Amino acid sequence: MSVAFDGGNDRSILVSAAASIDNIWDGGGSLSVWINLAGAGESNTGRICDKRYDGATNTGWTLQIGNADMDITFAQDRATTDGAWTWDVNLSTGIWYHLVLVYDDDNVANDPVLYLGGVDQVANITEDTTPVDVVVDDSGRDLNIGIANTVREFNGQTEDVRLFSRTLTAEEAFILAAGYRGVLGGEAMWLSMNEATGAGAWEGTSLTNGTNILPDLSVNSNTGDPVNTPTGKASECPRYGVAV
Repeated sequence: MSVAFDGGNDRSILVSAAASIDNIWDGGGSLSVWINLAGAGESNTGRICDKRYDGATNTGWTLQIGNADMDITFAQDRATTDGAWTWDVNLSTGIWYHLVLVYDDDNVANDPVLYLGGVDQVANITEDTTPVDVVVDDSGRDLNIGIANTVREFNGQTEDVRLFSRTLTAEEAFILAAGYRGVLGGEAMWLSMNEATGAGAWEGTSLTNGTNILPDLSVNSNTGDPVNTPTGKASECPRYGVAV
């Protein structure tokens, strides 16, 4: 199963601010997600996951579609100059892609690592801006899946969104890309998107705020709350094993 956003009606999944997902890159963290694009999203910069924009200021990080070519960009705010990186991957529409982002923000010399389908994209990375100074604390920021507060909506489907409080290995990235849906360990948040409270048939269901809550399969209760009725969709995304 998956959740679909349409790139223009402010639809998203909201994960409220919590200590377990604050400053996830401190000392090394990871993000894992499946995406299937219908387009580049609002303003050609659709947000996959955003813990950065609160409607007024940027204080945190974002993983997003980078441009009309549908590359991938990651950015994190720092006190003097924010770090930003783009991977020239030219994603296509209608195809399921698995992404793993691994980053340790303790040293400004560290670059994030992006695995696409389990393959390290180091050959395709460009450092758009070089980070300078200490990381800006993102404590208290909500995590938005599919949007940056109320702008830059994602256009397509997403599923099995996980944040890890550790760095995944290349082998683990490959295992997830092969469709593994079981526990790896270190999940700080895990929305499988296989179910939502109160939702019956999943295909075509408009997920309602405050009612169709997406459970967190980690131990931290970082549940996802639909905003502006994103749509539940059946999914042909690869999978083996089960989410438990």
